[in-house]
Amino acid sequence: MSTIVYQFPNLSSVQSKFLEYLRSCYVSSPDLMDSLVMFSQVQSMFYPIYTLNYDIDAIFTTSTRRIIHREKFGNVTLCIDGKTGEEFDNAIYEHYYGMPAMDSSKLNGSQLPVPVVTATRLNKIVEKAIISRHSHTITYFGGNKRFYSRFCAPSVRDFSFYNITLVYLPIMSMNLNIKQAFYPISEIYYTQDKLLFSSVLNTCAVCRRRVDRGYICNDCGSIVHQKRFLDSHGFICEQCGKTLCRACTYVTDYRSYVCEYCAKSSDKPYRHVSSSISERGLVGVGIFVLALLMSFIIPASFESRIAAIVIAAIFVILLFLISSYEGQERELDEIDMKA
Repeated sequence: MSTIVYQFPNLSSVQSKFLEYLRSCYVSSPDLMDSLVMFSQVQSMFYPIYTLNYDIDAIFTTSTRRIIHREKFGNVTLCIDGKTGEEFDNAIYEHYYGMPAMDSSKLNGSQLPVPVVTATRLNKIVEKAIISRHSHTITYFGGNKRFYSRFCAPSVRDFSFYNITLVYLPIMSMNLNIKQAFYPISEIYYTQDKLLFSSVLNTCAVCRRRVDRGYICNDCGSIVHQKRFLDSHGFICEQCGKTLCRACTYVTDYRSYVCEYCAKSSDKPYRHVSSSISERGLVGVGIFVLALLMSFIIPASFESRIAAIVIAAIFVILLFLISSYEGQERELDEIDMKA
């Protein structure tokens, strides 16, 4: 079994890429991103995985030898986590193609962790993973004009695996501190083309959903969605231009959104913008109640009243759906290292 050890990236390069990423995604005012972000608890480690290739040709037939399904693939890559024995994400490993490898013989043995999964256990784990990958429930039309379902699972005789390699991936972790906000990045995978990292820098502090373009609060450091027509999670102070999250925003009379300093410096009455009340939800409920009242006040047929209530209910549901959808969650995000 061969061994490959990939090199660690330059730390300053990784940190500068994170700052570049934050500048491209979020607006920060008046503080610049470089002065807001602090890096701490930087750790580096080699993570062991096994990679291999396999061929499979499994044929499934009926009792009359009629083929109902076939699994035939060649030179398929499979990655196994050397610590847990679970399948490792192939997409992460594939990012390392073409990267320079280190001479593992020159490394101190203590630098390379011994995989928990031994070579003996690996064979059984690989067999189970391949069988699971290529097992399907197949529906077919029988000769008696009836439909049948059959669970088709390959046997160990239907596949072979080879090119087993122990690969050590360089993984980093670090904390990003922005004001009082704390962002622990537990997984950072460096490649020549991409920097893959666990997704914590694109989660809105208000709704906990994905945000790709937003604000960084210059009072507490929270990442939030930009100001929207209804249900805003982020604001820009209308007096000094400071970017704010909902929890750090105040509103004066005439719906002027300001920071705490500008609110207290003003001679106008002000109140805090609640972080728990959804403007979009209040508007939706208000529209529904209004439609309900109007349906009984205005003379109309019973069918017209029901139609008005149904339309209002649909409108409210659409408001909540729009509020909740912020794009698909991703397990890892990435930064382009070529730029």
